[in-house]
Amino acid sequence: MASAGLTLVDWKRTCEDALHRLRADVLASLWKVRPAFARVTAAGPSVRRPAVRRLLALGDVHGDLASLRKCLSLANVINENGEWIGGDAVVVQVGDVFDRGDAERAVLHFLDTLDRQARERGGAVYRLLGNHEVMNVDLDFRYVTPGGFAEFRRRDWELAGRALEKAYRELPPVLRQRVKALPREQRARAMALAPGCPTARLLAERGQLVLIIGDTLFVHGGLRPDHVAYGLERLNAETRAWMERRAAAAWSTRLPMNPRKATIPRITESVPRVGVARFGSTAAAAAAADVSSKPEFLKGSRSPVWMRTYSAPHLRSDSDACRELEETLRRAGVRRMVVGHTPQVVINGACRGRVWRVDTGMSAAYGGACEVLEISETHGIRIFTDHGVVRGERRLLP
Repeated sequence: MASAGLTLVDWKRTCEDALHRLRADVLASLWKVRPAFARVTAAGPSVRRPAVRRLLALGDVHGDLASLRKCLSLANVINENGEWIGGDAVVVQVGDVFDRGDAERAVLHFLDTLDRQARERGGAVYRLLGNHEVMNVDLDFRYVTPGGFAEFRRRDWELAGRALEKAYRELPPVLRQRVKALPREQRARAMALAPGCPTARLLAERGQLVLIIGDTLFVHGGLRPDHVAYGLERLNAETRAWMERRAAAAWSTRLPMNPRKATIPRITESVPRVGVARFGSTAAAAAAADVSSKPEFLKGSRSPVWMRTYSAPHLRSDSDACRELEETLRRAGVRRMVVGHTPQVVINGACRGRVWRVDTGMSAAYGGACEVLEISETHGIRIFTDHGVVRGERRLLP
């Protein structure tokens, strides 16, 4: 019987929250006594990190360095010179640094510089891979601005001409033909971003598809139960292998697939149309033999970088989407998910706070507000805005 004042639903939710916290505490203990748990291997950094005192998340940047700096200033982690003052705080940028803006390389450099500064003080700055990073490594430049192409044609790239020529000769024939078919002004960008090329390797080395810190899971678009069944480490490893143009580890290709249907809102950018088998199939395994071939799980509107299921504007707590989310979180052993990808008017939570949507369209391309989500031991969940700090419960959908 539930305690006085608590409904059975409240009691169940309280027990689930306690279980999530216990799992996070166990993982944090493992981290302390087993440093190898966090090792960086050929497959990249581990998906899971221990809980931290202060955790911050911000949405899609889209090549707008000024807006990024403004948001980080609001959260009191950088000073007026753009230097780290956040101590041991951890920041997660949820992907889509690329496209729609002119300062993509500058944003990457700024985030990586901040990460080095933060780590000297016990903090960190992580950046995830979004659909626009995936599109660019796949040489899909539909949303690149003229300034974005120019950024890759400046003098530092001209001086690297011989190295780029060598890299071009080493491309697989299919990729070489794709680069050659591009307009001349786009080729420098292609030679930086094609699988195995310098910027693609940088994205693979320092970016992740999925990241868990404590009891919070971060992903650009969203995750489904079958993604968890496929393996979160595997998702990261195979994405990294594709971006670095090398063979992935020999994983099993069998995967249970039974996704629930959910309403996806009308959007203004299109998912690349491809004729592919669903990921985990025999056809997908055959396609993986070509190391320059994009993994199947990165394709389509239900992939981790493209899905919008948990970002619908009026997502009801009793919806199929929220039930799917609960199952995904249960399988992953976490309490909540943080996503970007779909612009919101403000940062908000849905499905009783199990998902937080942090893409506010901060870049000049969208003209949205700068906001940053904070999850902390001291203050719980709150949002930094231009007008002050807002408690998380005030931003929960009914």
